Amino acid sequence: MLTSSSLSHQTRFFRTLIFWQGSIDELHSHTPFKKKPRTYREKARKAYLAIVKRRRPGKKLYRKGNKQQLQYLRRNFSHIEKMLDSLAGKDIPLSHKRLRQYWIIQTLFAQQEMMYQNKSQRCDDRIVSISQPHVRPIIRGKLNKAVEFGAKLSFSLTADKIACVDELRWDAFNEARI
Repeated sequence: MLTSSSLSHQTRFFRTLIFWQGSIDELHSHTPFKKKPRTYREKARKAYLAIVKRRRPGKKLYRKGNKQQLQYLRRNFSHIEKMLDSLAGKDIPLSHKRLRQYWIIQTLFAQQEMMYQNKSQRCDDRIVSISQPHVRPIIRGKLNKAVEFGAKLSFSLTADKIACVDELRWDAFNEARI
């Protein structure tokens, strides 16, 4: 079954592509290369919109789109690596924020590629937000919201009716084991 979270993965991929195409432009101005590498921006956007605009994309189409976005991202990573290698010994012209996001996106890419190859919908410590990689999805099974995001808190009351935090974690945990 295809869920709305599947489409959010597509959205995350596409936003990642857009972000790194801008980084390629920024890096290219500092490298000795004359010709800017191809990023297939228009094709990536068209492929993304072809899936997102459909009412019910279906597993086959979603998987095909996922593969395309992974390939575009892999290609962009190779361009960025070549440009960074050409700057060996010099300062990296990217800001700290962009470098941090580059590392996070590499982890996200590895997770998505592993899920694509294994034909699975889950992985451990899954990244759901590039700006907040520590946030994990918590499956609730509630009627309105099947999945929630944020910290999970376990607390207890003392005899004086003071609340004490027993455990605060960003990943899902079973309260019965505390």
